[in-house]
Amino acid sequence: MFENIEHAKSIAYAISKIKGERSSNAKKKDLVWTHPDFPKQNEFINDTSTLIAAQCPRRSGKSEGLGRKQLAECFNYPGSNQLYIGLTLGAARAIMWEPVVKRLNEEKNLGGHPNESRLEIKFEHRPGLVSQYILFGADASARDIDKKLGGKYRSIVIDEAAFFKHDLNDMVYEKLLPCVADWDGWIAIASTTSEYTRGLFYDVTTGAEPGWSLHKWTGADNPFMKDKLARQIAMLKKNKPRIEETPAFKRMYLNQWVIDTDSFVYKYDRDINDIDAIPPVSYTHLR
Repeated sequence: MFENIEHAKSIAYAISKIKGERSSNAKKKDLVWTHPDFPKQNEFINDTSTLIAAQCPRRSGKSEGLGRKQLAECFNYPGSNQLYIGLTLGAARAIMWEPVVKRLNEEKNLGGHPNESRLEIKFEHRPGLVSQYILFGADASARDIDKKLGGKYRSIVIDEAAFFKHDLNDMVYEKLLPCVADWDGWIAIASTTSEYTRGLFYDVTTGAEPGWSLHKWTGADNPFMKDKLARQIAMLKKNKPRIEETPAFKRMYLNQWVIDTDSFVYKYDRDINDIDAIPPVSYTHLR
């Protein structure tokens, strides 16, 4: 059966390597992506709906939740692709690449192979079976966008969705939804609130657009940030007693949709400046 002792050793080594890879892959399938002290983020990560939305202010753990949810799919569905879309490629790198994707790859020993220039990370489950997590910027050329939107994905995330000025209805329903059909996948739109109170994300998070599973949480729900944020808010209240009344505070800390009318060129207020009917005109003063 064996030509010599060296041949036997090489066969034994190859078998042990295959078993080790299988064992490693089995462990990776059982990876834990949630945290016991962060139930609201966990509900988002475990949501199996097709259309999902997350409305979260700064330091709430939104990006971490997005990264964990999509990385989990790379192992739950070997061979699948995940697409993360940021406002720009630079924003995608700053928000997701170093702080979340590469860090989790190292912390959890996922064995991914990052491509720095393309912002893609590959996970080889076995020879020929590879999952990918791809970061992309909505500011790309029309040709690059068409190439990306022609792919098949298990999951697609649009981050900072409240700040997209072009129509997300068209992007989500006509272009992206067919891309997740092959894998019976899902699409998530996530963002902080903004002054731009229109569009798909605003409609979804205010209840005007049906069919979405909506998640909302703040930094107060983040076990890693709540104490730090509480100290920061206390400091702001002490130094600026009316800080809680400002639109920026309400958006960034309280997760509310608020328009800062002081930033308008024309100080229009619908409640003050709109009228239901033109008042009657009296000509008595002309007699």
